[in-house]
Formats: sequence, C-alpha cells, structure tokens
Amino acid sequence: MGGLFYLRLALALWVIWVASWFLAMLWQAKATSEAPRGTWRWYIWVVTLGFIVMSVGRPGENMLWPVGPVLGWAMVALTAASFAFAWWARITMGRMWSGGVMRTDEHRVIQHGPFAFSRE
Repeated sequence: MGGLFYLRLALALWVIWVASWFLAMLWQAKATSEAPRGTWRWYIWVVTLGFIVMSVGRPGENMLWPVGPVLGWAMVALTAASFAFAWWARITMGRMWSGGVMRTDEHRVIQHGPFAFSRE
C-alpha cells in the first residue's frame, strides 16, 4: 500500500462527508435572520480549493514525500476523527444547525457535547 492508497481513502472519506453534510441540510429549522452570504462563503471556497489540491495528480506520480503505513493510517484516522467530531457537533445542534450563518426561531447557546470544550 503506497501513498496513493491512503490519498484515495481520504478522498473517499471527504466525498462521503460532503454528501452526508449536504443531505443534512434538509434537517434544519427555518432562518429568522441570515448573515450576508459574502461574509462566510469564502470558507467554502477555501475547503473546495484544499480538496482540489489534495486530489490533483496522476496515479503513480511521486508525492511530496513518501507516505508509509504509519503516516498513511494516521492521516486517514485524523481525517475520520475530524469528520466524526464535526458530525457530533452537528447532531448536538439538531435543527438549530444551518449551512450558513443564520439565526433560527429555536436559537439558544449550546454548552454541552463538543461545545463544552469550545465554550470554556
């Protein structure tokens, strides 16, 4: 298993996460007010650019550095753990979550789950 295997595995995790994240947009409350899209949309472009940079290149092409099994599995595990943490936060927020910066009817500050760590 070379570095290309781990890259493909990480890309598969990204595709699954992005698809599930967009499907989850169906499970959100209606917004009562919303920030101008231009103030937060550039984050989406940064993530998209990172995804493209990560996935360019031809199979068999040399990577920037050799990726052995330990580093490869560590990167895949970190990617999976990051997505699990994001979903934990998403599920904790429930219907208050939104794809953008907005306020809902049910708006309140959440201080449990992963937010207990970030609100200290």
